[in-house]
Amino acid sequence: MKIAEMLVQDGELHDDILHKPSLPVNMRLYKENKEYHSIILDIIDYMMFGANFEFEDYPTAQGVSGANVGIPFNIVVVVAKDAHEVFINPEIRLSSKEMVECNSNCGSINLAKKIKVMRHRWVRVAYYNTSGVKLVQTFTIGDDDPVSSATLQHEIEHNLGILITDKKVKKKK
Repeated sequence: MKIAEMLVQDGELHDDILHKPSLPVNMRLYKENKEYHSIILDIIDYMMFGANFEFEDYPTAQGVSGANVGIPFNIVVVVAKDAHEVFINPEIRLSSKEMVECNSNCGSINLAKKIKVMRHRWVRVAYYNTSGVKLVQTFTIGDDDPVSSATLQHEIEHNLGILITDKKVKKKK
């Protein structure tokens, strides 16, 4: 399967839907309504499938946002070192002033080559886990953190309607 067969669109010229923010998961319903809870877990399973799939034309994904796969909810799955991490309604609460230049690509727009983008060295993220527990955790760019802060920032931005092409480092003249 090619990556475009799973994603909302293929190509940066048709990115209008990816510039729309996602809706929050209703956590009251998630905790109290078993059907709603089941629907959200099914969505997460589908996103996990995308995060694990080996596409013909794209390297294995490092993360998947609801926006990537046409799901209107603010859910992110990040491929971690030991397992996949699920973030429901993730929100960056605080970020470092220090920025790191990263080379990045994005399956949603499937660029011909990676581009340079600036990422915060660390971010503090509030989110819910699949048990419905609210957590606040700090993630850092580097080998010590099982969740890549750069990937997490990228996927959260997707759900806010921001693409890596919007953040591309401009060449100095």
